[in-house]
Amino acid sequence: MLMRNLLQNALRHTHAEVEVQMMENRISVRDFGSGLPINVAEHLSSADAPSVTNPKPGEFSNTTFGLLIVRLVCERLGWDLEIPKSDSEGTEFMIHVHSLD
Repeated sequence: MLMRNLLQNALRHTHAEVEVQMMENRISVRDFGSGLPINVAEHLSSADAPSVTNPKPGEFSNTTFGLLIVRLVCERLGWDLEIPKSDSEGTEFMIHVHSLD
């Protein structure tokens, strides 16, 4: 579900290809779109972001909802979600995998 949501988001917002790189203990998904809106980036990086399990009607767009699910899956697995780049040239999500036990 994590990869599906990241890829779906990247494909929906890119102007070119989507790059997926798998490195030791990291997964990177990069698109070449217009970048994340600031409120979406804040929701993803905030420890007190609204719950996706009981959202208010109209609170999240499909993009925001899918990316919040990514954040929750990463938290549940003990993985870190980082957004090293999000600007007018695209967005990169980096997942740091800590344990596969």
